[in-house]
Amino acid sequence: MEITKPSIIPERVWDWLPIFPGEFGLWLPYPRFLAKKWQRPPAGQSLLRISTTPVTAAVSVDGEYKGIAPVNVAVAPGAHSITFADVAGYDTPADVSTTIAEGEAKDVVGTYILAVEPPPAGKAVLLVTTMPVSGEVFVNGISQGMSPITLQLDPGGYSISFADVSKHTKPADQSVSLGSGDIRTVTAEYVPIVIARKATVVVVTTPVSAGVSIDGAYQGMSPITKEVDAGSHTVSFDDISGYTAPTSETVTLAEGETKTVTGVYIGVVVPGKAILIVTTTPVLGRIYVNGVDKGTSPLTLETDPGNYTVSYSDVTDYTKPADQTVILAQGETKTVEGVYLPLAAPPLPGKAPLPPPPPSGKGTLVVTATTPSGEPLAVLIGLRSAQLPPPDYWMTAGPTPVTLNLDPGDYTVFWGAAEGWQTPTPLGATIIEGEISYLNGLYTPPAKVEPLPSETTKATLWGFVAVDSQNPNDAIGMVAYLDSYFAWTRGYAEPYPHVKYVFENILPGTYNLSVIDPTERFQNYHQDSITLIAGETKRIDILMPKI
Repeated sequence: MEITKPSIIPERVWDWLPIFPGEFGLWLPYPRFLAKKWQRPPAGQSLLRISTTPVTAAVSVDGEYKGIAPVNVAVAPGAHSITFADVAGYDTPADVSTTIAEGEAKDVVGTYILAVEPPPAGKAVLLVTTMPVSGEVFVNGISQGMSPITLQLDPGGYSISFADVSKHTKPADQSVSLGSGDIRTVTAEYVPIVIARKATVVVVTTPVSAGVSIDGAYQGMSPITKEVDAGSHTVSFDDISGYTAPTSETVTLAEGETKTVTGVYIGVVVPGKAILIVTTTPVLGRIYVNGVDKGTSPLTLETDPGNYTVSYSDVTDYTKPADQTVILAQGETKTVEGVYLPLAAPPLPGKAPLPPPPPSGKGTLVVTATTPSGEPLAVLIGLRSAQLPPPDYWMTAGPTPVTLNLDPGDYTVFWGAAEGWQTPTPLGATIIEGEISYLNGLYTPPAKVEPLPSETTKATLWGFVAVDSQNPNDAIGMVAYLDSYFAWTRGYAEPYPHVKYVFENILPGTYNLSVIDPTERFQNYHQDSITLIAGETKRIDILMPKI
C-alpha cells in the first residue's frame, strides 16, 4: 500500500508529522495547537502548558484571562482551576482542577466536540468566535449578530470583519473560502487595551524656585504637581546662578500614590562671606534679619560672619514662628526654617450676619478682606479649583465678606492689591458638604513705614501676554506677581485686541516677575532680577507655550 502525505489539511486543525521520510513515507496527524513542552517554569514557580483541540480557544486560570491557546502560564505551586471559553458550533470542555508542585510542568488539554450537523447538500457552515469578549460579526460587510455565531452559507469566498469593542483593539479582517459540505471555524481575538496606571509626583525646591524636568521633559518652575504613569521617573533641576543645583533624583511610584521630591539648592559662598537661607512652611512670610526687612521667604542672603536674629511677619490665620538666633562663620552656609501654625478662622463678630446653611450637596465659604483693625476692604478676589468649569477660576470684586456656595473639594483663594496695604499670600480652603468655612485675607501696612514717593519717582512695568493657542483670549485671567504686587491679565481693545498685564506706581528696585496660568493649560513664566528706576516705564512681553 502506498502511503503519502495528504494534499489537503483541514484549516487550523491538524499538522502532519513525518515518521519515515522519503518519497514513500508514513505521516501521522497531530494537533497544531499544543504548547511548547520544552518550556520550564521560573524558579520557585510551576508551569501550566494549556492547549486546545481541534480548535483554538481562550483560556483562563483561576478566573483570570490568559490568552488564546496554546499558552504557557507560570503559577504558584498549589491548586488551580482552568476554564475554557465557548466556541461556536462546539461543546465546551469542562473546567479542569489540578494541583501542581514547585518546579513541575503540567499539560492541560481542552478537547472541543463538534456539535453542528453536516450542512445540506450544496451548503457550507461557518463558525465564528471572538475572544475574550463578544463582538459584532460582519460577513461581506453585512452584520450577522454577536459572536459566537453559526452561519449556513453558499460555497464561495467571504470576508469576515468585526465591530469595535470598548477598551479593546478589534481583530484584523479575515478571508475564508468555503466549499460544499465544509465546516470551517474562524477564531478572532480582541486584544485588551492596557490603560496606564497613574500616580502623582510633587516637586519643590528650596530656598529658590527653579526649573524642573521629569524624564528629560521640562515641566515649569517649582513647585509643580504632575500626574505621571506609575513606575520610575527621573526628576532633574535647572542650574541657577549663585547656587549648586541638586543632583537628579529617581522616584518610584505605585498606582494612585503621591510622592514629593525636594531639591535643595546650595548657595556658593564668596570668600570672606557666609550664606543664610531662610524658608517658611506651610505658608510664605516676610523675613526680618536683625530687625531689617529682607523680603518674602524663601530667601538666600550673602552676609558677613557674625550673630543674627531671624524673625517673621504675621500671616493671617497662623501663629508666626518664634525668633531664631543664628551664628555664621566665614564660608559657612546655614538654613533656618520658620513653621507657621494654623489657627481657626471664625467670622468677624459684628461685621456680617451668619450665612444660612449651605444648600444640599454644597458647602459654604465666607471670604473676607480686612485691615488689622477689622475694617473690610473692597478688593478683587480670585478662586481656583479643579471643581470649577473652565477656565478654572472665578473672580469677584466689592466690599467683603463674600459668601460662596461651592461643591465639596479643595480651593485656593487669591487677593488683589489694595493701595497702601501689603497683599496677603494665597490661602487654601477645604469645602465640606453641609459645613461653613471662613477665610480672611489680612492686609497689613508695608513693613517699612516711609513717606510715599511722588508719582514722578515711581515706575511702571507692563507687557503683552500671548499663549500658544488659536484663541488669544485664552491669555485673559492669568495671575501676575511682581514680588508682593498682584495683577490679573486683562483684554483691551485699543489700538487692537490684545491681552496685557500692568503694574503701575511701583517703587524703584529689583523684582522677580511671575505669570501663572490658574487653568494649568500653559507653562508658567518666571524672570528674576528686573530692575525698575524712578520714572521708568518698562515693557516685557511674555509667551506662554501650551503644556
